[in-house]
Amino acid sequence: MYWCGKEIACGWEGHRVLWDYFLKLARAAKLRRPITPRDFDLNADARSLTNWKSRLLEIDELFEKIGDFITSKHGEHRLELPPEQIRIFHHVPGEGLREVRY
Repeated sequence: MYWCGKEIACGWEGHRVLWDYFLKLARAAKLRRPITPRDFDLNADARSLTNWKSRLLEIDELFEKIGDFITSKHGEHRLELPPEQIRIFHHVPGEGLREVRY
């Protein structure tokens, strides 16, 4: 993951829930929408989103800056960035990285 051209290398293996939270946040922002607890499992609630956001901001100093763009209101969280500023890639075995289009 990169933010403003700088890699955030935090060992996502140990932070699977936080990765899921942030990825869903970025995907939703590409569609100009927020995330809600319904985007996660049945046990998630508004406190879960707040907890995940707080934990995410503690992983790396670059996430502190990202936190300025994550808003929460009425149990929803939104990444306040224009979709054209967000790029999401996935790895295709044998082909390399491919940008995900929304």
